[in-house]
Amino acid sequence: LGQLGQVCGTHGRVTSRLMPLWACMSFAYYGLIFILPTYLARHVPRQSEYVGVLCSAFAEVPGYLLGGLFADRYGRKGVLIGSFACSTAAAFLAGWSADLLEQGRASWGVLLMAACVFKAFLCSAFLVLMVYTSEAYPWFAPVKYDEKPVWTAAYTAPYLGDQRVVSYSA
Repeated sequence: LGQLGQVCGTHGRVTSRLMPLWACMSFAYYGLIFILPTYLARHVPRQSEYVGVLCSAFAEVPGYLLGGLFADRYGRKGVLIGSFACSTAAAFLAGWSADLLEQGRASWGVLLMAACVFKAFLCSAFLVLMVYTSEAYPWFAPVKYDEKPVWTAAYTAPYLGDQRVVSYSA
């Protein structure tokens, strides 16, 4: 079984802790990027819908930048926990503001702001967890954020993945 045996056997405890994190983060991220445009299409004018999706896409950039910067300065676990806590609070705020928008007591800008904060902190958590996962298994070399290939890969991979999905669906 080779490395799969090590992942499930020797490092089974680490794997059992990382797998739920990856599953929850993926569920939250893709839930937001699929639900937000649909929700905005029903509740805001057509021009604002595109602005909202564009703003939420640009919200990822500060998350990736700050996640990498803070992880090397303050430690991966602390930044990961902080990113999870902030993204959880922003997700609750987004849900609450969506309810207020349905009742006509809030503007769509509040929902968009909460979605952008949620997405920024979740992207920060994605970046830190990517590196933390690669360092959790000793047969791979540890990764430093200040290496240019890591920065380039961390910034471009999510956008290249989004472009590939968009080009296939068009």
